[in-house]
Amino acid sequence: MTETTLARHLRIRSCPACHHLARRMAEHFAEIQGRLSRSEEARCDYADEGGYCPLHTWQLAEYSSPRGIARGHGTIIRGWAERLDRLADAGDGPKTVPPVVADSCSICRFLEETEAGYVGAFSAFLKQEGNLEKYERSHGLCLRHLRQVLARPVEEERKARILRLAAHRFREIG
Repeated sequence: MTETTLARHLRIRSCPACHHLARRMAEHFAEIQGRLSRSEEARCDYADEGGYCPLHTWQLAEYSSPRGIARGHGTIIRGWAERLDRLADAGDGPKTVPPVVADSCSICRFLEETEAGYVGAFSAFLKQEGNLEKYERSHGLCLRHLRQVLARPVEEERKARILRLAAHRFREIG
């Protein structure tokens, strides 16, 4: 992540980290759906992994056409059906149906890594001469990303300026 890119992100009217994550997630989902709809190998890998967590399964559907969902998700859906059939055949199976999809997934990990990388780059950006002034002219970070940036080593004076900006933005909003 270049300093120029980070400075450009400060010109948007939302949290630059959230904006970056949303863009990367959209690109990632488009790539995934394309692979799932074109490649039987990708569909089998997806099914072997157990698919994605409920949130990312739902979000992936937003990036897919009905035909793309049917083509890309058929393998895993058939796998879920087989698991449920085995439970039914087990007779004295569990009283509740175990989760069919994972609690976390490769998209969760992708976003965690992307977020950590961005927060690290942004933290380093704020330490560079003149960049704190650019940050003060921006809308700032959301509270989640503010907390993550401030959890990294930051000079106390810089930390106070960043917190004052957040307080100022809250007063403006309020």
